[in-house]
Amino acid sequence: MTSNNLSELRTLLDKASPHDRTNLQRIIGGGFGDSPEHLCDHTQFLRAGFTGQFLDNRSYKQLVTDVADHIQIDWLALLRGRQWDALSAAEIEDSIVVTIVYKVIRELPTGDRRRLAEELGKEAQDPNLAGELLAGGAIVAAQLSGFQIYLLATTTVGAMSAALGITLPFTIYTAMTSGISVVIGPIGWVAVGVAVLLHLSQPNWSKLIPGIVYVSYIRHKLESQ
Repeated sequence: MTSNNLSELRTLLDKASPHDRTNLQRIIGGGFGDSPEHLCDHTQFLRAGFTGQFLDNRSYKQLVTDVADHIQIDWLALLRGRQWDALSAAEIEDSIVVTIVYKVIRELPTGDRRRLAEELGKEAQDPNLAGELLAGGAIVAAQLSGFQIYLLATTTVGAMSAALGITLPFTIYTAMTSGISVVIGPIGWVAVGVAVLLHLSQPNWSKLIPGIVYVSYIRHKLESQ
């Protein structure tokens, strides 16, 4: 039975398409189906382990906070003088996506890094985005539009799912990003994603983090419909 503490995730997954729930199941390695309940249970298992999932009282917001801490997001940029209680889980998800995009950018050769940043800026309809990505400065997720976060999440899904050896329809991360796909191609996705995942020290993180990115993708996809 799904913990009430993950009710926010359950509500979001109830709205997601069966196709997206199946993709999330593949990403997180859920072995008991793609129902919202099973996906929530497996997400909790990835964080707390087999025994811990039955005793874990962690909320979804706390779960994404744990992921954010693990990948070392810029909390000062996200909080902007606020307290953690004032943040939403969605805001923390967005910062996770932005942080991983930085990791993706850093792992590319110089030429590919510039081309990818330029394509992201063009697709995001923000010429300043490319410069900020290349400079390595902190982009505040709150300053980006929902579409721009959706674009960054889509790009990250491509890199990390390829690294995990997960077969997802390539159109998922090329429908909006054809130029980006040309820049690094399917093999490039694998190379970049593997480089990112090498920094994740435990198997649960290597599935949980891409899973949270995909949840962000689902959230912004629903908002754009």
